[in-house]
Amino acid sequence: MNKEKGQTEQSFEWSTILADDEFYPQLLQRKIRPAKWSGKEVRARLEKLVNDPLRGADRRFVAFVHEDVGAGTSPALFAGIQILNPGDHVNAHRHNSVALYIITQGQGHTLLRADDGREWRIDWEAGDTFLCPAWYYHEHFCTGEEQVLMYGIQDMPLLAEMRALMFEEPAGAPVRQVQEGFSPQRDTSH
Repeated sequence: MNKEKGQTEQSFEWSTILADDEFYPQLLQRKIRPAKWSGKEVRARLEKLVNDPLRGADRRFVAFVHEDVGAGTSPALFAGIQILNPGDHVNAHRHNSVALYIITQGQGHTLLRADDGREWRIDWEAGDTFLCPAWYYHEHFCTGEEQVLMYGIQDMPLLAEMRALMFEEPAGAPVRQVQEGFSPQRDTSH
């Protein structure tokens, strides 16, 4: 490549060129080790959060993080558990990640609303599982007399890796793209 007088070529040591037979073996992420998160430790962490006030569309939850992955439970999935006290209401919010919820304790309901105005109410109790599609507004209500334990599994890490993870928390707040240093409690609450 011709250089004009006085120009120097930039060096980016982290950039490389690979032939296809070199590239494809590196395409898949490295294998991760099996992992376990102790129920006793999860419960202890939740008990520390149980009296924190709910702000905006905040939740009291702990995330299951695998150090081989970074911020997720696996390269493509997030898993965590949240606790709701009797009478709690997690305000309406939405995100472009799909959420699968598994109720292991307590009872309540979730209201869901699509952009076209269609609405659903899902009543749930221990043993139930339900799906919240991507970008649906949803809000959770604990209506029973015991705490709710709700596992959540989402495709957040996959979207975050593509720099495409978005939140609107609570409903009506500006839509935010998750970027480095993002915190929903700080960056999305009113």
